[in-house]
Amino acid sequence: MQRKSFTSKLAPAAPESSGGSAAKKRKRLAKVFPRPLDKKLKEVELVREKFSMREDEHAQLVDLKQRLAALGITVKKSEMLRAGLLLLVTLDDDDLKDALTKLPAIG
Repeated sequence: MQRKSFTSKLAPAAPESSGGSAAKKRKRLAKVFPRPLDKKLKEVELVREKFSMREDEHAQLVDLKQRLAALGITVKKSEMLRAGLLLLVTLDDDDLKDALTKLPAIG
């Protein structure tokens, strides 16, 4: 009676050469599990918005811009509006309501 050898099926395969199969596997895994540090982060898209403001409030923006320039800080009006938004976001609900009710009406 002849016995068949099953050791060939149980023996681990020889380690693959580093000829690129590992690189292919990494690339395939990177597609499935992207890491933000490996790729350039996408820039946030800018939205162009047109709005109206009172003349005296625009003058306040210009004055504030000049005040910052005197301090050695060059800033755009849009940057000042963004900074104001950051400040508004930090307010609690009551303070936010108070700030908005103090605004004069447009029109």
